[in-house]
Amino acid sequence: MKAQAALEFLYTYGFVIILALVVISLIFHYFSLSLSTAPQCILPYYLRCENFYLNSTHLILNITNNFNYDLNLTQLTLKGKDFTHNESLGVLVERGKTTLIEVEFSRPITTPQFSAQLNFTYVPCPGGECINESYSIIGYLSSPVESG
Repeated sequence: MKAQAALEFLYTYGFVIILALVVISLIFHYFSLSLSTAPQCILPYYLRCENFYLNSTHLILNITNNFNYDLNLTQLTLKGKDFTHNESLGVLVERGKTTLIEVEFSRPITTPQFSAQLNFTYVPCPGGECINESYSIIGYLSSPVESG
């Protein structure tokens, strides 16, 4: 009789127990991913971020131009929580080439984890002649901040 009561209990409330376990595992999975501090630099394929280094006062980006023409990178804007930095660049990146961009911040980053939107403004230079229109490419950067 006790075994029958135990089985009836499991049949009646088993789905609730399984649902609770699934919800708990999804919550754990979500929070464990959001706490990740792996460095990321995400840009569209045409202007690719190969690698980067970030400390409290500098950002060094290695950018590859995958457009079918040269680019004149004119401006870089970083927008993060409690942090905005604008940098005039004037860097010509040839088609298919990689270039190093170094940015020195006017005020240091004070948080141990940095996340920001990257906004590159560029002018296309097909055939070596730059046109009079500028465009933007938006990306994302996230990294622990190295000391120094």
